[in-house]
Amino acid sequence: MLLCFLLCILLNESCFLGCFPAHAVNDITPAKCCFQFFNGRIPQKQIKSTTKTHSKCVEKAFVVSTAKGTQVCVRQNLNWAQEAFKRQHAVQY
Repeated sequence: MLLCFLLCILLNESCFLGCFPAHAVNDITPAKCCFQFFNGRIPQKQIKSTTKTHSKCVEKAFVVSTAKGTQVCVRQNLNWAQEAFKRQHAVQY
């Protein structure tokens, strides 16, 4: 009986820990790192900001904040994400 109870708890925890959306950002560590990635394209008019993840993260990524207030992880090798980052960080003269 105790074994069954422990297995149920373990199963519940594993589902909870593995059921994050594709835009999961790790806010627990001092540096933001992405572990799941959005593969689609976000229209430029919906992008509020684009920031790079910490250099010590396993995967190089951008965290894209949208006008709706969500944060989406995208890989740095996506052209549209690179362009959005460049546009946001372009020096204005």
